[in-house]
Amino acid sequence: MKKISVLLIIISVIVLSACKEKKKSKVEEITVNGVSFEMVKVEHGKFLMGTPDSQVDSLNPSAAAHERPVHSVTITKDFYMGRYPVTQKLWKAVMGATPVAEGDQWTVDYGLGDDVPAYFVSWTDCQAFISKLNELSGETFRLPTDAEWEYAARGGNKSKGYLYAGSDDIFEVAWFGGFKGAEKVGRKQPNELDLYDMSGNIYEWCGASHDYHQDPYIDPQKTDFSLNTHAVRGGCWNSQPSGCRVSAVGGRADNVRSSIIGLRLVMENE
Repeated sequence: MKKISVLLIIISVIVLSACKEKKKSKVEEITVNGVSFEMVKVEHGKFLMGTPDSQVDSLNPSAAAHERPVHSVTITKDFYMGRYPVTQKLWKAVMGATPVAEGDQWTVDYGLGDDVPAYFVSWTDCQAFISKLNELSGETFRLPTDAEWEYAARGGNKSKGYLYAGSDDIFEVAWFGGFKGAEKVGRKQPNELDLYDMSGNIYEWCGASHDYHQDPYIDPQKTDFSLNTHAVRGGCWNSQPSGCRVSAVGGRADNVRSSIIGLRLVMENE
């Protein structure tokens, strides 16, 4: 009996050690078909989502009308956010080819290079990309919800309350205002969570958005603005500063492909 007890203790220790080894770290590096990318842990928390009235006078009122009122949102689960938008190199590693939209594809006119964000990808294209990425990696990736995106852009529970993702000075963190096409990721200052390019460079699709009202939300997963319409976030290389704010949000039909819209991944914390 003593030998059996000792054996059971040894087995329990081995199992516990294995479980600890599987526990995810604060930064996870994933490699798919020889291309590596980083996912940064975003700890759960509570924040005020939306554009405060104090910003409306100095910014474009029409752009902010659907971003009010400010309301409380609680994110109850940790998740991982891509350190950068999905790059052209990663898209090709997963899908095997560049996306094509009515004859348009990645060119020097809109930004071309391994480390340049992927674009001309519809919301539907993103779902196909994510499905294949999940098969290749064994992880659970998806697009961020509207609330998760804004929470992460604000710096999560490390937020310093900046107007843009990482600074009140847009020139420190964003490519915007008419630069010729998307730029290589990671060349501007990151935000409080060490996430890059969340303001400017390329708009990013979200998986779900929700209506704004006074009631507090917990892990909002409400359907989108209207049928087959999804939130886009962050502004782009051709945006005005008002479009690059952390609270700025727009919407596009799920079949739209554009030179200014790409994606950023979320990975479940499992």
